[in-house]
Formats: sequence, structure tokens, C-alpha cells
Amino acid sequence: MTNNIKVIEANNMDRFDRFITEISSEFINLEYHEISEAIILGLQKISELLDIERIVIYVISNEFNESVFEWKNHKSKYRNLTTKEKIKIQFPWLICQLEKSPQVYISDLSLLPESAHIEKGLFLSEKILSLVAVPVFHKSNLAAWMELSSSKKSFELDHDVISRIKNCANIFMSALTRKKNEEKIILLNNELEKKIHEKSIELTTLLNIQKALTTELHVDHVIQLIADEARRLTNTKIGTLFLLEDDILKLKTFSGDQRFGLPIGYEISLKQSIPGVALKTGSPLLIEDVNDTPEIFHDFVNTIKVKCILLVPLLSGRTTIGVISVADKETGVLGKDDERLLKMFANVATIALGNAHIYQQEQDRREEAERGQKIAEALRDILRILNSKLELPEVLFYIANQSKDLLSATSTMVRKINYEKSTVITEASANLPQAFDVIKEIPFYEGGSDRILRENKPVAVSDLSESLGRYLEDPQELSDPQKAWVEVILRYFKSHLIVPLIISEDLYGTLTFYYEKQREFTTEDIHLALTLATQVSLAIENARLRNTEKEIAVAAERNRLARDLHDAVTQTLFSATLIAEVLPKLWKKNPSEAEQRLEELRQLTRGALAEMRTLLLELRPSALMDASLPELMKQLCEALNGRSRLPVDLQILGDEELPGEVKVAVYRIAQEALNNIAKHADPEEVFIQIQLQKDHFRMMIHDDGKGMVINKEAPSNHLGLNIMRERAQSINAKLSIESEPKEGTTIIVDWEKQKN
Repeated sequence: MTNNIKVIEANNMDRFDRFITEISSEFINLEYHEISEAIILGLQKISELLDIERIVIYVISNEFNESVFEWKNHKSKYRNLTTKEKIKIQFPWLICQLEKSPQVYISDLSLLPESAHIEKGLFLSEKILSLVAVPVFHKSNLAAWMELSSSKKSFELDHDVISRIKNCANIFMSALTRKKNEEKIILLNNELEKKIHEKSIELTTLLNIQKALTTELHVDHVIQLIADEARRLTNTKIGTLFLLEDDILKLKTFSGDQRFGLPIGYEISLKQSIPGVALKTGSPLLIEDVNDTPEIFHDFVNTIKVKCILLVPLLSGRTTIGVISVADKETGVLGKDDERLLKMFANVATIALGNAHIYQQEQDRREEAERGQKIAEALRDILRILNSKLELPEVLFYIANQSKDLLSATSTMVRKINYEKSTVITEASANLPQAFDVIKEIPFYEGGSDRILRENKPVAVSDLSESLGRYLEDPQELSDPQKAWVEVILRYFKSHLIVPLIISEDLYGTLTFYYEKQREFTTEDIHLALTLATQVSLAIENARLRNTEKEIAVAAERNRLARDLHDAVTQTLFSATLIAEVLPKLWKKNPSEAEQRLEELRQLTRGALAEMRTLLLELRPSALMDASLPELMKQLCEALNGRSRLPVDLQILGDEELPGEVKVAVYRIAQEALNNIAKHADPEEVFIQIQLQKDHFRMMIHDDGKGMVINKEAPSNHLGLNIMRERAQSINAKLSIESEPKEGTTIIVDWEKQKN
């Protein structure tokens, strides 16, 4: 060591001072990430000012992240001292000297004491000739030192230079202090941002979960979504949801590992289960090792097959409605953060469940209203069908299909009991398997079900295999038809509902609803089935009434034809017979009068023939469509003449054909008008004119009889006038009637062809 001081030139000292001034200002404005590079450049500048080939700053304070800043202007190796521990191991003597000296000079390595053998070895290996070390203190402790060394020449520095070097070192360390503080602030900011980001992700996740839960309104879907999201949110293997029902916790669903030991619907006592504790306390419960739980919970623990479990109660106001649980994290262990997250999630889940239940209630009410409307519309349609002219098989088939849809049945069947033959017959069905043809008609056996049905009560069987299957076990229990009936039902269906068809207080048959899946029947189902059975009974009863009505109508038509034969044809033929009997005698006495009687006989027979043809038209309505209007009118006129001896003048202008329905309506109007004339008018003659034009038709019927008073504001309901008006309206024709007492009557029908 030496106390000799080297004085540098004044010019360089000025440059050194300007350099210190520059870096003092420059380092203040540097960004924190620029400071390390600026220190190296500063060391380079000092090296140039002092003409020293190597300058190093060693930092040993743990308050700074950096350890070494080094500059050298030759190709010697950098010292491999990258950590503070290595620096302290390499320079123990030097550090001790710097802690108590303002600087350390080494000008001759041989003068170093034995305690500096480590430093001496390093310096000898680097062939250092001169070295000066200037300490830097931070909070009264040695924080770093600046080492200036040369392997080419010896140098000495005076106190002014050392002072300036210390100033530079302090500037550098101040910059490092600022860098450290800014990095710490940045680190804190990063940590804060990270936490904010994590919280933001948590919040976003919760909001997304909330959105998903509030968007999904189906209760079962919401329940499953809660379990799925609880597991995903906490990154666990299993998520479950227990809900409180009648003081019992019931497992509604689980998510994740299929080895979870509890089945859906599993019921847990509140007194002997971990979920029961969480529900009763209303607080989260974290169990890091389920094997450490009290013995009372061991049955539950051994069943669930998990190691660590977290349970959070679902609170709706002050009421606990269930428990969410998650178990066994995918990585790590469950902790307070998971508890906090799951607690926040539980609030969202509770709201979602409440919304889903409200929505479900609204849906149930709406579906009930829609079902009521559907039932009402179906019953109206059935009523319309009942009032239609459809045949009974078509009506029963329609009701069978409607009934199937209304009660959501797989198939329906209408059966009739034939008491005379003691058989049961299928009259109608909907979606019934073809295999049921084997029981289309089977013997009728009185049984317990029949006694119930006779009382107008239903027979509802939810489990057919249990109810009917036992009969197949004993071959002697059933007859062959009964066995076939049981086998075909059990092959296709699990449940059925049978309702009676009661007509005039007697059991007519049954309406049966079949279901391919097992079903419990509600009071509403049974009530609706009985209502539909009533509609079937009405259809059958209406069909019976229509058949009776048809029979009565046929008898009435026969009586009318017999009456017409008696009133018209028979009377005419009787008159003709009387004339024919006296003709031979009359011919001998008075040939001239006999000729008149012969002409009268001819008219009577022609009239009788016309009446017969008219009656034949009534028996065969299709003949009206085949005959032309002139032919039909000629027959009517001849029949009137033969029946009443009235002269009828028929005039037909044109030869256009009328549409079939128009021709028939015109014929009926003329027929009614001529009948009224024969019965009531007592005329001397009748005149009929018909104009058949391309797009227009007119018929005028005039008699010179008694006439009548026509009240146009209140049309008469007698003499068939309303019938004629209805006939005219049916073809969009205009009917006018003009009459005065003792002035006769004129009836005019105008019809024009529609352009469309």
C-alpha cells in the first residue's frame, strides 16, 4: 500500500467536473431501465478521463438487484462474479478495509498482508499493477465500491480525484437507488394489476356465470349448470348441489368425476352429514382432510370417496335452501380464495334458482292454460264432428286420434261389447300396433274391471307388468284369447287408462289409452279421459239417432209417395176407368159426345203418365240432372192438366243449357208454384214462359185465379212461398211474386250467370 498521490492535469480535472455535472443532471432524467447502461457508459468516460483501463462497481447490498458494473478497454477476461455471495467470498479482506477506510490503494501486491491472500491471488492472476477502491455507503452500511485498476502501468490519484470518483460513485448508487425504488413500484404496480386482473377475471367469470344462469331458465338445466360452474370456478374434480326438500337434503346433481359415490336423488340426514352442518350453520365449511372428521360423519365420508371438500350454503334471505360443494382441486388444495369465490357464486346460484322456479311456475301456468285451450278447441272440433254427417267409424277414428294427442298417449282404442254374442270388438283406434289385430274380437268375460266401469269409474294401471304379468305365470289362469290379450299389451305398453262408454245408463264399451312408458295418472288425466269418453258415447248415440231418423225419413217418404199416388195417379186412373166403362154404350147412343169423352180419357191417361214420371223422378233424383228443363217443365204441365183438368200454356224461348244445380232449383220452384195453383188458386188457365239465354234465365208463371194479398214487409210463411224463396237464394236468383185478390198471381224467377 502507498500514500503517494498522483496529480492529474488541470484540464482533465475541469473535464471531470463537467462530466460530474452532466451525469448529475442526466441520471435524474433517465428512465429506470436506462440506468444500468448509463452507468457502464459513465465508467467508460471516467476510464478515458483518468486513462485507467479498467473500472468496476461491486454491489454487495441486498437492497439492490444488481451485483457488478464493469468497464475495460482491453481484452482481458471479465471476472466471473455474478452474485453478491461470490463477491463477498472473493473480497473478504478488501470489504473489511473499505468498511473502515475512505479508500484503499494497492500499488504493490507484495505488500498485501496474509489476510488478503484471496484478493492477492486474483490480482496476481490478472497481473494488476495498481488498484484503488472507493467505498459507497447506504444507510451507514457498505453497499458497494468502485474499483479502478491497471495491468499496464502504475498510477496514483490525489484526494481531489478520489473525491470526484466518490461523487460519481454516489451518483451511480443514487441512480441505482431510484432504479430500485422504481422497479419496486413497478413490481408493486404489476402485482396490483395482476390482482386487479385476477379479480377482474373472477368478476367477469362470475358475471358470465350469472348471465348464463339467468339466461337459462329451465330448472333442471340451471341445477346442472350450477354444479358445472362451481367445479370450473374452483378448478376441482367434483361439483355437487344439494337442495332442501321436506327437511331432507337431496342430491340433485353432480359434475365431474363419475366415481363420486352418491347417486342422483340420494337423501342425506341433516344431523349426520357434513352438508347438514353447512346448511344448519349457514356458513362455509372447508375440510382439508375428510378422514379427520368426527366418527358421526364416517358413513358419509366413506361414501363420497373424496379427500378435501368445501361446502357453501345457499341462502335465500334468511332461509337456507341447499348446499353447493366442490371437492379435490385438480392442482393444489382448496383454500380461502376458493371459499370466497364459491361464496360469491352461491349468491348468484341462489338468484338463478329462484328465477328458474318462478319461470317454471309461469311455464306451468301457461302450459296449463294452453292445454286448457287445446282441450277446449279439441272438444269444439269433436262437437263439430258429432254434428256433421260423417259416418260413425269416421267420427270414432277422429275422436280416437284427438284423444291420443290430448292425453299424450301412445295409442288409443275404442271397444264395443256385443252382449248378444258375448264378444268385445275394436270399433276404432289410433296408432295401435298391427299385432293388436289378434284381439280385434275376443270373448267377453265379466270381471272386476267391468264392475268398476259399469259404475262409470276409470281403471288406471301405472305398472301393467305388475298388474297383468302375474297372470302369465299360471297357464291355467287365462283362456287362450285372454292370454293373447295380455301378451300383446305387455309387449308394447307399460301403462293404460280405461274409461267406460255409458249409453242410456248401460255399459256400451270402453275407451282405452295406452302408454309405452310407465306413467302415473293424475286426477286431471282421469277427468279429461272421462270427458272424452262422454264425447265418444255421444257420437255413438247420435249415430243411433241418425239411423232411426233415416228409417223414419224412409217411412215418411214411402207414405208421401203412396199419398201422391192416391191423390194424383189413382184418382186420375179411377176417372179414366169410369170413362172407359161408359164409352161403348155412349158411342152407340151419341158418337159425338163419345169422341169428347175419348179425348178426355186421352188427357187423363197422359196426365197419369206424367204424374208417374214425376214420382219416378222423386225416387231417382239423378234423373233430374239428366233431363233437360223443357222436358221437366212439360211433365209438370201434363201432370197438372191430368190432375186438375187445367189448361196450361207452356212457352219456351231459347235452347241454352242451365247448370245442374240451377236447373233443379228452377224445377222445384215451378213444382211448388203449380201445386199451389192446383190447391188454392182455382184459375181458368195457367200461362208459363221460360227464356233460356246465354247468360240469363227467366221463368214467369201466371194464373188468373183468386189471387192473394202479399205483405212485402212480412213475407207469408204459407203456400210454400218461403220454400220457393230459399230455392231462389240457393242459386243467387231473384224471386218476385205479384198478386191481388181476384186478379190472379204472377211469379217471376230471374237468374244471371256469375262472371267469375
